[in-house]
Amino acid sequence: MRNSILEEKRNRLGINRLSTEEQKKLFNDFVGAGGTVVDLEYDEKTRLNQKLEEWIRRKELEYTRHMEEEKQKEEKTLPSSNKEKGIENKKANVVSTASRKKEENPTPYFISQLASKITCILYGIFPIFRKGFTKRFLELTFYYLQSYLLEAQQILYTVFQADERLSERIRKFLLRAGYTYYFEVVYRFYLLYDEQLFSQLFNEMQGFDPVSKTKPYFIELFKRILSIYRYYSVLGLAFEKILEEEKRICNIDFKFNEARLNKLQKISRFVFEKYFPKLLQLVDYYYREEILFGQKARSFKKFLNITEKDMMGYWNRYWEENEHKKETQATQEVNTDNNKSESETLTKRIPQEVLDGMNEINKINFLAVLNYFLSIKDSRMFFSFNDKIFITWVLLEYLDRTYSHLFLSNSVIFQVTFQSGQRLDILSNLKDLYFEIDSSYRNFYTYLEIVTELNKISTADGSKEKFSFIQKLELQRAQLSRKIRADTSNIIKKISENVLKILIDYNSEKKIVLNPDEIIHYEVNAFGKKSIINSKIIDLFIQLYNFAMAFYFLLTEGDLSGTLISVSHPKYLSWYGSEDTEIKNENTQVV
Repeated sequence: MRNSILEEKRNRLGINRLSTEEQKKLFNDFVGAGGTVVDLEYDEKTRLNQKLEEWIRRKELEYTRHMEEEKQKEEKTLPSSNKEKGIENKKANVVSTASRKKEENPTPYFISQLASKITCILYGIFPIFRKGFTKRFLELTFYYLQSYLLEAQQILYTVFQADERLSERIRKFLLRAGYTYYFEVVYRFYLLYDEQLFSQLFNEMQGFDPVSKTKPYFIELFKRILSIYRYYSVLGLAFEKILEEEKRICNIDFKFNEARLNKLQKISRFVFEKYFPKLLQLVDYYYREEILFGQKARSFKKFLNITEKDMMGYWNRYWEENEHKKETQATQEVNTDNNKSESETLTKRIPQEVLDGMNEINKINFLAVLNYFLSIKDSRMFFSFNDKIFITWVLLEYLDRTYSHLFLSNSVIFQVTFQSGQRLDILSNLKDLYFEIDSSYRNFYTYLEIVTELNKISTADGSKEKFSFIQKLELQRAQLSRKIRADTSNIIKKISENVLKILIDYNSEKKIVLNPDEIIHYEVNAFGKKSIINSKIIDLFIQLYNFAMAFYFLLTEGDLSGTLISVSHPKYLSWYGSEDTEIKNENTQVV
């Protein structure tokens, strides 16, 4: 339609009859006279943004007009004596307000609320002949939205939670480049998934009148999306800048990074273009319903209870204040002796062998290991790198590849001894435990099948599986995760107990291992990196004991313990390997 009107005007002006040079000259004269060029193709994102702003302005105007009408009616109902003297008698004010409420015609508000409800029906939120929500809207909320936001949070976890140094480095890079709000916009998108919010929302759906009971939770979800809606046009570019910088710092594979970016852009399109318009109509219904049923009219912003935290710029100020506090605290710390004593008391809580073992564990770059699995098309590439079973699997395989040579080869000479009158065969014990590890891998692969199935469901377009099926798989995943970690901790505990007997015997009779001071050589190939072991046998047993003790500590008291399936805030683990300065770019140094 626009093109036909434009063509008609061109014909009337005779522009089509001019030569190319004449058209160029006419255009230059037009621009030189102060004319501007506009794009006739209306941007869809801009249209949606303007539609939202117009909708909010309309709500504010309705509120202002409503308050003016109330004020006029109130003045009419006041006694004449009060008009002359001013409002002095509070009782008269209360009576007049009560009479206003009785006399006020609710029909306009009823029609407004009914129109909003019909709109919700047309948008597929409410069913026609019953109360509650439609199955389609529930599926969009608990199946698509929840799973998509969870997946987005897992993708962005490495940026915002895994390593504080990495997060701070990316944020400062964007600030220096002039992208002031990019980091905060993506962080707010990261916070859209709230496990507690969705759990409460799901629980309220089961009771009577779910529309009313879920009102505060849908409003909270609406507020979170609304806080970044006006920045939706730059959200894709913000994703790209952040992931690109993370790829450069952590040496992430290009294809893997591209897949993550495409997934985030797909999720953002679903949230803002498909789900948010429906949520907008639902919140509008809640707002009109509140006015209809005699509650005090208030502005839409007050209805949403928007605070400073919901406004863009809050997190930037928060991070800047935290950074300033840290700098101030660092300059004010004069008493170094007290600081040393505090650090010493913290260290004493953890045994020294655990601390030594953690030093070896923290040399493992878990993100690079996952990247290695992706490069060789290993099925373990479907793991999230902060999954506790993924970390347990990597540590167990590292122990297997690095130290199993001590009791599977002929390099170490063992001897059967007697302890307290009982036969003690350490070699047989260690071999039996090794075969227990081998058999326990079956549970790991079962767990991996569940993760792979969940990944297929979440990425399948047009999938019709119910969200209850996902919850069933997630329950199986959580139960199997606890079982695997419990079984692994038992095996590691037995290994450490047997190795401890070797170390105790070395300091006394030296009957269990007959060549403890002999230097042995063998090659270790772990996660794409080869290394040569060239150490004394007893030193390797000490390293094995420290590693096993640290591994057991993580499984029972540390980051790998508990009921959650992922490590949310690591206290002892370092995702990228232990480095004294910064995270380095290395091609194949994954361990």
